[in-house]
Amino acid sequence: MARTTTGPAMSCVRALFIGLLGIAGLGAVLSRPASGAPGASDPLAGGVGARERVLGGGAAAADPAVALGWNPACLAAAGGLLIHAHLAPLPEGGSLDAFGVAWPFGPGVLGGSLTRLGVGDIATFDAQGIPTGRADFGDVELATGYALGLPWPFGGARGTGVAGVGAGGALDTAATRADAGDRGFSPAMDLGAALRLRRQSFASQSGTGLGVDIGLTLRPRHGLALGMRARNLLAPALTVASEAERLPRSLSLAGTWSRRMMGRSLLLAGEAEVGSADAPFAFGVEIPVAANVVGRAGARGKDYRLGLGFAASFFAFDYGLEAHELGLVHVVSVTARLGQGSEELKAKAQAAAAAEKAAVATAAAEKAVATTVEDLREKARAAPDRETARAAWLGLRAHRPDDPEAVVALKVITIKETQDMASWRDSLQVREQERRAAVEQLRAASDSLALVRRDLSAQGAVLAAQQADLARLQQLLRAVEALAAGERERAAAIADSILADYPRDPEAQALRARIDPRGAQLDPSRRDEARNLYVEGMRRFNAGDYAGAIRYWEQLLALDPGNQAVRMNLDEARARQGAVR
Repeated sequence: MARTTTGPAMSCVRALFIGLLGIAGLGAVLSRPASGAPGASDPLAGGVGARERVLGGGAAAADPAVALGWNPACLAAAGGLLIHAHLAPLPEGGSLDAFGVAWPFGPGVLGGSLTRLGVGDIATFDAQGIPTGRADFGDVELATGYALGLPWPFGGARGTGVAGVGAGGALDTAATRADAGDRGFSPAMDLGAALRLRRQSFASQSGTGLGVDIGLTLRPRHGLALGMRARNLLAPALTVASEAERLPRSLSLAGTWSRRMMGRSLLLAGEAEVGSADAPFAFGVEIPVAANVVGRAGARGKDYRLGLGFAASFFAFDYGLEAHELGLVHVVSVTARLGQGSEELKAKAQAAAAAEKAAVATAAAEKAVATTVEDLREKARAAPDRETARAAWLGLRAHRPDDPEAVVALKVITIKETQDMASWRDSLQVREQERRAAVEQLRAASDSLALVRRDLSAQGAVLAAQQADLARLQQLLRAVEALAAGERERAAAIADSILADYPRDPEAQALRARIDPRGAQLDPSRRDEARNLYVEGMRRFNAGDYAGAIRYWEQLLALDPGNQAVRMNLDEARARQGAVR
């Protein structure tokens, strides 16, 4: 449901109000009552709701329809009208029944509940311990409460706090918010208070009293919900016989944590209670077992509990089996989510499922990219020659442009190539000078032998060959100088001219191999586009869409023709596509 925002002044007032309530609550829990004897236990302290009773943790993320029995702050999670019914037949003819409702009203959520505990045929004794007969015990509570969202006091905007709709329904205020993913999550805090009218009766005697609870819930991070409840802050004083008994005060601290593990949404819940005469702690776990069905197991003190939950559309059904000293107790709860809130919750659940699928696909693509990067890294490290290493490092940088090892390795390769070019250029210059000297000597010899005509023809042929070789070396030298200056196209043109006259010239062939444009790095401005094309191709490849993978990788090769990794992947996709056909 939408929450209203307030200005800085109101935020400070609310934060101060929260602090004062917390101090007052702790002081009241730790202090002794001013009047009335403290009672041994509170029969209704265990709350209602089959899922909350099995799991524990209701003080952190109880369903809004049963929040008044666990933590009134949980009312704030209601996104629409919620109606809840609870039925639990007890051993020896007793029962625990409840009806609850939560309804968005004004800036917050208004709640109400009616809970009845009845135990019949209880043996009675007089002061000397002599049986006097049998009687019935009854405990009825009528409660109302209100909760609203508060500004997050530690910076950032508060979350929406809308309850989720999942299998079982009750604690989906935590589970659905956790499954929705980190994207769009904002911390949230809710505050609530409840007023309870309590009436106990035993035999023909009865007593009535008023009680007040306060609660606070926090959702500081994705998947985590925390709660605190002070129960009987104003403790009801019930005069059933001759002496007033004041129900015990208690402080509950609870938390729930939801996380996907092995493809399932695991929910852990725990709760500890200070000042309670009953079970001081409770914990439980919930995990999906089938479509719209979840299984639960938990413990409260020494009592172990099991349960199941089913949810469909606006309806949720929960069942719990509790083991007590007197026997097994079957607990049944039914929750209906009505009004506009149910449609909003359904849309949020669908959005969460879509986001989850997208996250799984992205994770698979990232894993494939990581595997490819490591394969290219190993190939580059074990490369037998510099050109193979260059191609592998360039392929790695297409996926990880800022990889430090690839950046350094390519710089080292460039430096070594520059040094090799300089050495080659010096060698060619020496050879060119030697050829020039030889030509001059032959020219002088040719002039001296001008009178010997029979040898002139042979000397002229030698001279022509030496001059042609000199011209070839001069062209080769200009190509090397152009390559060293970064003019690859000019160097390539000169090398092609040499190869046109001398197709088998090994030096021209080696030079042409060095200036092959396939070794050029991808334009930095196109790296993001190349990466997106590669990742989308890997996603389609992993999904079995080989035609789609081939289409994206062919676009990538148009941008980066020298990417050997993509060529290998493209060959593999084409091979698999042919196998499928």
